[in-house]
Amino acid sequence: MLIKETENIEVYLYEIEIENTGHITNTYVLKDKKTNKIAVIDPAFDGNKIKDKIKGVGELECVIITHSHADHIAGLADLIKGTNVKVYIHSLDKEGLWNTIFNEEQVVGTKVKGIDDDRVCTVEDEVEIKVGDTSLLVMHTPGHTQGSMVLFNEKENILFAGDTIFKNSYGRTDLITSNNELMGISLDRIFNKFQNISVYPGHGQMFELEDSKRRIKMLYAFNG
Repeated sequence: MLIKETENIEVYLYEIEIENTGHITNTYVLKDKKTNKIAVIDPAFDGNKIKDKIKGVGELECVIITHSHADHIAGLADLIKGTNVKVYIHSLDKEGLWNTIFNEEQVVGTKVKGIDDDRVCTVEDEVEIKVGDTSLLVMHTPGHTQGSMVLFNEKENILFAGDTIFKNSYGRTDLITSNNELMGISLDRIFNKFQNISVYPGHGQMFELEDSKRRIKMLYAFNG
């Protein structure tokens, strides 16, 4: 489903159920209109179905993983099979592409197929990922996982947030590589950097950060 279109980009959202668990994860497709190149962000499940959906959208240039939990990567192996596209992930979450403890397979309720190591490009904080002529700035936001990251496009003022923040909430910090203190630091970084921005989270609805900032702060203060 097309959820945003400007002169420069298109953003598509696919709400994907993880097997038959009732658990829904957001997979996004970002298209650079000038070059017809696309990136898939967090291929949640059934990469072959995702591949079918994007056939008419554009040419797959890369896949970007906001964090390596199973519900965000279960479709990865089938999506990139038979292609030469690269997979971008923060270096601290790379192991979760194969390690079933780190990627929380048992919690999520799905299996992850491994991919070849040479397909993976690790990134760090403040690195830019190019999708055609469109740039996404990596911001390392540990807390939900040790290598969680969000992706900022300055020109369109949008943020792909993974499971770092949701509408009126933030990501769990009780999992294997979670850290509640680091989550607080990551939330402060986002709140201090952005005053008004459209946020596309890993689960749930898109929202405007200003509308949720106060409630997220209160929730963290209450839980922390």
